[in-house]
Amino acid sequence: LFMHDTADISTPEKGALTVTETVRELGVTKKTLYLAIQKGSVNAFRFGRVWRIPGEEIARIKAGAEIQTEKSPPA
Repeated sequence: LFMHDTADISTPEKGALTVTETVRELGVTKKTLYLAIQKGSVNAFRFGRVWRIPGEEIARIKAGAEIQTEKSPPA
């Protein structure tokens, strides 16, 4: 079992939103958000069985960061 210090993990009280709350806030679909989390273009963490997206990450996306859901084309 992996143990870690939870003191620095965002909580809902500190501004982390669930996937449902985040898709409403950003105007994207759940599928798009889950794909972006899986790809690593959206920072998120699991709190129990629920994914949470930190408020700072939502602000970053609202400020113009694109949500990547597909692999980048070869260079």
